[in-house]
Amino acid sequence: MVKGAARAVAKKLPIAKIGELLFIIGFIVALVVGAYVGAKPVSAGAAGAIVLALAVLGVIVGLITVTEEEAGPYMLAAVALMVAATFGGNYLAMNNVIGGFGSAVSSLLVHVGVFVAPAAVLISIKAVYKLAHTK
Repeated sequence: MVKGAARAVAKKLPIAKIGELLFIIGFIVALVVGAYVGAKPVSAGAAGAIVLALAVLGVIVGLITVTEEEAGPYMLAAVALMVAATFGGNYLAMNNVIGGFGSAVSSLLVHVGVFVAPAAVLISIKAVYKLAHTK
């Protein structure tokens, strides 16, 4: 029953709309999981599964959502997120003011970065290939 409903929805939605929905879902999952993991650490196995799921979702989103016109703005946003996530250690100082808040912010940014980074890598590879191939 569920498979039939999923097929019916997939037939009605264009691939770009599916990619948009996956992006929204992935972004929300990265935010929620990042905040949760920052507040309450999880086991290494669970953390690995979360990172793998976000990365796979990021690859799918990168393949079907980001157009050539959107590549530049997407890359700029992705780099900004990854730079912010890199400085996560600085957010930990906030734990002294509000217990666990710095850890949650740091984890949130890292998980959003894990979701966005695979698409950024794919877009970068496509851009380099296009630049090298057009000559």
